[in-house]
Amino acid sequence: MHYPRKAWFDFYSDTLYYKLFSAWDVLGHLIDAQYALKVKHVDFGRAVTALGKSQQAPNVYADLAQIASSPHFQKAKDIRNDITHNYLPNVPGLTVSNRHSPTWSLSPKRYVYANEIVENVDHVMRLFGSTLTCLS
Repeated sequence: MHYPRKAWFDFYSDTLYYKLFSAWDVLGHLIDAQYALKVKHVDFGRAVTALGKSQQAPNVYADLAQIASSPHFQKAKDIRNDITHNYLPNVPGLTVSNRHSPTWSLSPKRYVYANEIVENVDHVMRLFGSTLTCLS
């Protein structure tokens, strides 16, 4: 009975991270358009950085930069990147270590427990709400 629950949890948490960061990237496009930043390959982080360099809205930039640099945002970003590009963080397994040395090896990868994901999701949903508040 636990395997189907875990499968659904994985599916929904993976999808949430994909969709949440897609939504943040859409906000990056809006920031880019609103302030005419002309960012190449726009995403939320690049738009926030460009906004800071432009010095057009220092208060908005300060609030958005605080969100983008928060430990919860960074953890969510790492989880999303691992899901998308590397391995599922809440599945046990091995990863290649010493990738760039002549003698690479396999080692156990860090396992992210479901309660860590639930806690992180709670924090990043609040951060996303704060992002919307900053832009309104």
